[in-house]
Amino acid sequence: MKAFALLIPVMLVAWSGPVAAQEPAPAFNLPEAINHIQLQLNGGTVVATAANPADPMNILAIQSRLAQMAMIGVPELKVLGDTVKYSFEPTADGAQLLIRTDDRAVLNSIHYLLRREIRTLETADSDRVDVPYGPTTR
Repeated sequence: MKAFALLIPVMLVAWSGPVAAQEPAPAFNLPEAINHIQLQLNGGTVVATAANPADPMNILAIQSRLAQMAMIGVPELKVLGDTVKYSFEPTADGAQLLIRTDDRAVLNSIHYLLRREIRTLETADSDRVDVPYGPTTR
């Protein structure tokens, strides 16, 4: 049953038809979600949790969106090609998107995008590397 639950977001993305050629702004603004972003030594993590964790459709929508991002990449980072690796992890109340690279120049681009998202989404997360997500006390 768990394996089937993990496939649902992927199946929804596969059945959703062609992806519109438009760039979302901000990239990680998910409706009805609480977003957190953490910069890491090899990339970063975007965590989206349902604003209402009792709403399974909202959780499924978040999981579907982040699964799609893991499959097709983040529009702003597509120019970097295969140097950026994505992985998707569903959670009980949403999902995580892990963005990774081994290339130092590409890492700077990932961090630039994630810092912009922290400011744009006003997540109150730290813009420093390897500081756990959540409000900072600067």
